[in-house]
Amino acid sequence: MAEFPVWLQRPWDLIERMTARLPHAVLIHGPAGWGAHVLAERLAWRVLGLEPDRPLAELAHPDMRWLQPTDNVIKVDEIRRLGDFLVQTPQAGLRKVAVIIEAERMNANASNALLKSLEEPPAESFIIVTSHSAGRLLPTIRSRCQAVAIAPVGTEVTAPWLEGHGVDRDYIAFASAEYGDAPFTILSAFQREERPLWPALKAAHEQEAKLSDVADALKNEPLSELLERWIRVVHRLLRGGAMEQSSGIEFFDELLSVEKAALVNTGLNRQMQIERLLVHWRRVPIRYD
Repeated sequence: MAEFPVWLQRPWDLIERMTARLPHAVLIHGPAGWGAHVLAERLAWRVLGLEPDRPLAELAHPDMRWLQPTDNVIKVDEIRRLGDFLVQTPQAGLRKVAVIIEAERMNANASNALLKSLEEPPAESFIIVTSHSAGRLLPTIRSRCQAVAIAPVGTEVTAPWLEGHGVDRDYIAFASAEYGDAPFTILSAFQREERPLWPALKAAHEQEAKLSDVADALKNEPLSELLERWIRVVHRLLRGGAMEQSSGIEFFDELLSVEKAALVNTGLNRQMQIERLLVHWRRVPIRYD
């Protein structure tokens, strides 16, 4: 298995202290891209009494269930099937475990169904929940789970880990701004051969490239995701004082507005929206050091 990320060691130490008397439910939470799923996998392997040898989601095991969102939602029927699984007798070992990834994506009925399993925990059945937005979970769900938090760290900690996975320093520098420093998100983008956004934005801003060419080069990513990356770039420029405040904030708000429209209208004219934003982008004063 890959080297264990150093920033996850502290929360894992907390989990290990729990394992002598493991709570029925554990909530592992932290920002997206920081490895909540890694801790969930490791704990699930420990519950099953097995050594990790593959991604847990690929494991076909009678005493394990792995559930993650489909089309950004977890539905009630899926949680009910987990509940049925949890009340069964373990088949291969002494305990059963269910892992729910990004539990904040449960709809209201699914949340209530999970709460029922948490209120009446079957013997030797364990639930591991991860969330990138724990505040969106029902308070009654949070109160019935032992919480483990993941704290983001600086790139001085994550960069060596990323380099160990073959990501070069220039890519890390660009992608850190676009993905909020989240190391697993950066690694995934690198493995997908996703090009950093900043070089194209800089070329457009300095009029080194035609806006239509830049927009065309950015055509392969969903518009909402592209805008999310752009928003993070602008936020970092504003925070670092490299972008003029008033015009930068105005452009930031425009990006948010178009992102909101893109989320509700998948038929939005991508090329037109990007070119229009790039025209505005060129007018925003940016200092290059």
